[in-house]
Amino acid sequence: NDSVNARSGVYLKGTGTVASNEVRGYRSSTYAAVYLVSGGPYTIRNNTIVKNIYGIRSGVDATLNNNIVAAEIGSYEASGTRGIYRTAGTVVSEYNDVYANDDNWYTGITSGEGDISIDALFVASGEANDFHLTASSPCIDAGTPEGTDIGAYPHEGPTITVSLITPNGGESWIEATDHDITWESSGSPDSINLYYSVNNGVSYAPIATGEADDGVYSWTIPNEPTSEALVRIEAVKGAVIATDESASTFTIEASLLSVTLRDAADTTDYTTWEVGTDKSLDTAYLMTTAECVYVKNDGNIAEDFSLSGEATNWTLSTTGETGVNICVLMGLFNADTAPTAADFSLSTDIITTEAVWATEAGGSGLFEGAETGVNVSSGTGRKLYIYLKTPIEITGGDEEKLTVTIGVKAN
Repeated sequence: NDSVNARSGVYLKGTGTVASNEVRGYRSSTYAAVYLVSGGPYTIRNNTIVKNIYGIRSGVDATLNNNIVAAEIGSYEASGTRGIYRTAGTVVSEYNDVYANDDNWYTGITSGEGDISIDALFVASGEANDFHLTASSPCIDAGTPEGTDIGAYPHEGPTITVSLITPNGGESWIEATDHDITWESSGSPDSINLYYSVNNGVSYAPIATGEADDGVYSWTIPNEPTSEALVRIEAVKGAVIATDESASTFTIEASLLSVTLRDAADTTDYTTWEVGTDKSLDTAYLMTTAECVYVKNDGNIAEDFSLSGEATNWTLSTTGETGVNICVLMGLFNADTAPTAADFSLSTDIITTEAVWATEAGGSGLFEGAETGVNVSSGTGRKLYIYLKTPIEITGGDEEKLTVTIGVKAN
């Protein structure tokens, strides 16, 4: 009924139950679509009450559950609309979807257990007065007893569900690192769409769309530090979409690159390797296990190391050949075992003034011995051993100081 002169669809005096009705188009501001006038108590359940000025109006004791009460839906607009309107009596509202009213609950009544105020997602948004629920409606299985739909009509089409497992709140993930987004679904969705927010859901950006419903997606964390991150997931099957998102916010931390040089036992900062005085020319000197440098990742992401060197009076050889004031400097990451001279390779381990990044190649990578300077986890380190071969001749007797610099980058 679409007439302002029509007073009420259901007008009750006495007691009883009103169930499984569509009550629509009653636009009198004196009565209501469902008007409980006297008597009572009443039970009003599983009704779809839409496009009315007043949805349910009660002046007596009543229990209302599993009803959809929405005024301004489809193309209908009005002012002063009220969903559930109590004038007297004890009115209990539970497991109803009351929305799109100027006042959802009015005078002496508020939402109760299981009540929601969310678009019911009718077929065609209710434009053609078809108030069946689409498969992604929040009213499906949301009523009481458990498993009951809210409203007068069952849902249409396939039902799918999706539940986000991780991240679900409280995590702390570092930008530029990889983490798994995981979920569970039912109803065999065709595809999965993933989105993230850095402002607690005010806006979302895409992570991936059209992904397979395999329960896991490896996500490279964006360079957007925040303590208000959320992930939202959409499961899609035809025109049906089911959604979920993180239950609470998680943190995206800024990445931190940092390296410190420690003694072999990691008890104090490294100072210097003193080769000694009166050393021979054209002779190789190697660090021992006690003299090696523990190169430690003090950042919060996995790191790669580079080596470069410089000298005060000598020149660092780039060919591996010594000469007048020309020395050979090499480095090797070799864990707890001191390498021999034969373990160093002029093709892979030489240190020059140019920074060279360590590599991993099954034992033949750059600066690779028993371990590598690659993919060093946060809080761990690698033991670096230095090889020095003195020049064949020097033109001065001054003390020589050589410096090895460790560079760092994200793995």
